[in-house]
Order: sequence, then C-alpha cells, then structure tokens
Amino acid sequence: LVAEADPQQLWQGATAAAIGDKGYAYVVANDGNTLAVPAAISRDSSRSPAEFASVRAARNNAPSLRLYTGLEGRSALGYAVPVKALDVIAVAETPTNALTGLLLRQILLWLLAIALTALVGEWLVRRILQSVLKPLEALRQGARAVGAGDYKYRIRVPVNADRELADLGRAFNEMIIKLQESQEQ
Repeated sequence: LVAEADPQQLWQGATAAAIGDKGYAYVVANDGNTLAVPAAISRDSSRSPAEFASVRAARNNAPSLRLYTGLEGRSALGYAVPVKALDVIAVAETPTNALTGLLLRQILLWLLAIALTALVGEWLVRRILQSVLKPLEALRQGARAVGAGDYKYRIRVPVNADRELADLGRAFNEMIIKLQESQEQ
C-alpha cells in the first residue's frame, strides 16, 4: 500500500492557521517529530512536542485542550487534534500572555453587565416600591385623619393603581362614610 502526502500542503496549512494575534499552529507526526512549524516561531529546542500534554492526548485519538509549556517554551493554551487520514497531529497554541488581554476584556464586560443589571434592578425595585408605598402612605394619612375626627377625609385612588390597592382605597372610603354616619346618629 502506497500513499502520497504533500509536505508543502501540510506546511501551508500549519503556517496559515493563526489563533488570535499571537497564536500559531504546527503539525506533528504521531511519533512526536515536528513536521511543519511557522518560521516566525522561536522554538525551544530542549523540549519535544511529543512531551506536550495535548499532543500525548491526541496520540490516543482524542482531541485535547490543555494548558502547558508550549513550543516556544512559554506557557500556552494548546489544542491538539489527530488527523487520522495523514497519521499526524495538528496542534494550535496560543501563549497565555496573549489571552490575558482577552480575559481581562471579558471580565470587564461581565463587571459592566453586572453593574448595569444592578442599576436597572435598583431602578425597577424603587419604581415598584413607589407604586405600592404611595397608596399605602395615603391610607396611613387617612387613618390618622379619621383618628383625629376628620370624617370628611377621602383617599384619592390613582387611576393607574393596582386593583388590590384601588379596592382597599374604596373600602377605606366606605368605612369612613359609615363611621361618619354612625357618628352623626
């Protein structure tokens, strides 16, 4: 059985893949030898890609996303996937220092979203409380007025008041009318 693989195709595929601004990709043979590495990579020759956690996992036919010391000798987030048809492993790495800006941006966006949610939530709570507390304050003032003997006091129920509060206001006004009639008798 004879197969033909074009190393130029592998090289172009590896060097064309860029992950973010600082990420890179390369191709590793199943035995751990590097087949294609972008020229711009300053490779740490003391370590073999076969030692990388993601490459070891990919050799077992499982795609792997790991954090480890990468091809350049710096901390990197690496993703390795086996390419079974060519019996190679494609590896994409992004240095962690390139991810910190992205991570910081995401954290800031989350903090902004939380702050915005808190402000909107506080505004909604105040609005809801105000719509409930205003009619209750009117009832309290009415109770004080009636307690002081002012039977002409009536509660003005706002048009947009909740049905329950409007019913309570009407019931209170009816109670004042009955108290006034009882007092007159």
